[in-house]
Amino acid sequence: MDRFDGYSTLEIYLKHRKKRTQLEILLEVVMCSNNQSITRIMYCAGLSYPLVKKYLGTASENGLVEFNGKTYLLTEKGKSLLKAYSDFSRLVKEVKVIENNINSLLNKI
Repeated sequence: MDRFDGYSTLEIYLKHRKKRTQLEILLEVVMCSNNQSITRIMYCAGLSYPLVKKYLGTASENGLVEFNGKTYLLTEKGKSLLKAYSDFSRLVKEVKVIENNINSLLNKI
């Protein structure tokens, strides 16, 4: 399944969670929407048809994806959102590593 390239950190973060938030589901749908049909987006995001329609509607209303009559296309705004969230999730991981290092040092005192 083709996905928007360059966001492996986001993909890894989303896949390791058991229950996804609405934001994470929206991001997954947007990520899967790069020149894909609704069926492919369903399989890629792991959602039912009604849920994919709901999230594609939200994404489309907010200018993250657009429908060209056959497939959904990722807009520049959608790409920017994925990039920003990917950067954010990477920073969260880095902060957690730093927090663990600090806790480890404090335990040695």
